[in-house]
Amino acid sequence: MNNSQLENSVAETIRSLLLPYLENFHNYRIDAFPGEVVVKGQVDDKETSRTLVLKVLINHNDKQILIPNIFMPEFMRHHGIGKRAISMILGVAESHGYDLFIVDLVRSFYDRLVKRGAIVCEENEVVLITRETDLSHNYA
Repeated sequence: MNNSQLENSVAETIRSLLLPYLENFHNYRIDAFPGEVVVKGQVDDKETSRTLVLKVLINHNDKQILIPNIFMPEFMRHHGIGKRAISMILGVAESHGYDLFIVDLVRSFYDRLVKRGAIVCEENEVVLITRETDLSHNYA
């Protein structure tokens, strides 16, 4: 497998999950570049509604996938979409022998992921997502 196949696999996985939601955007893009997959959108026709929805970085040398940005616009929140995206990306990562890290976390998201079983790699900054991390929508 060449490196671009992993980027394309991540992009297609993200597309399969997010497409029904992205179709509600004024416009959107899902781009796969070497070492990176980016989802950007514009919620309405106002320039101020442009947003980076998801950014996935791929470090082929260390066999790591990193998610530094995950942002759901208001109408996509509280449906478990972000956690499903993480879970689906984990599946792609594992199938290629890569680890999945969530990085550059805001404190509240860091705390929630740690409570769900993510492994702390760097206090308040980086967690490792594993199959034991509970990414279900109805977490108690």
